Amino acid sequence: MHIQLSTSKTRFGVKNSLFLLLLLVSGYAQGQNVPKPLWSDKSSNKGLTFYEVQQDFYQYWAGKTPKKGEGYKVFKRWEA
Repeated sequence: MHIQLSTSKTRFGVKNSLFLLLLLVSGYAQGQNVPKPLWSDKSSNKGLTFYEVQQDFYQYWAGKTPKKGEGYKVFKRWEA
């Protein structure tokens, strides 16, 4: 038994699939945003002062309760 597909339908499906893939990839790339660096990233930046990092830390934690593993104690040790 041999099934023959018409080439026009097959090409149309391939073109649609490629277009859909390109659309999805470009939509994903457009959705990427660059967030503001966290205070933890700024601590290794040599261009910032201690007080700038400290101010950003307190702004980040304002109204939040620190949980284990989030870096709060590590920063407080570094700050001291």
